[in-house]
Parts: sequence; C-alpha cells; structure tokens
Amino acid sequence: MTRMNIRKLGLWSSIAAFVALGLTVFVGNRNLGFGYTVTRRSQLGLLAAAITLCGMQLVLNLSAHRKEDHAKRNKRP
Repeated sequence: MTRMNIRKLGLWSSIAAFVALGLTVFVGNRNLGFGYTVTRRSQLGLLAAAITLCGMQLVLNLSAHRKEDHAKRNKRP
C-alpha cells in the first residue's frame, strides 16, 4: 500500500469517525450498550478530537497531492 492510499484511508476513516460521533452527540445517546454511560462533556471532547483528526488528515492529504503534482510537473521535458 502506498503512502497516498494510506492517507486516503486515514481521511475516510476520520470522516466516518466524525460523522458517527457527531450523530451520537446530536441524538443524545449516552449509553454504550455495555452498562456504561458517557457524559455529555466526554462526548463533546471525543467529537472535538474527531474534528481535529479529520482536519489533520485533510491537510496531510492535500499536501501530499500538491507534492505529487509538483513532482509530475518537474518530470515533464
């Protein structure tokens, strides 16, 4: 697996985590199903972490695309 594929996989995973945590926060579901409930503050913290991770993955993905584009342009005669 190339670096670019790994970055794409990371980006999509981050987006999925952000959506899942966002839906959980907005619906107000605090029960994990294992007899343990998560407080609203913890949910918001997890959502903030997911947003941060998603943003970092997006920046890394865009910077990798730019480097790839510059390398292709420099190879042309």
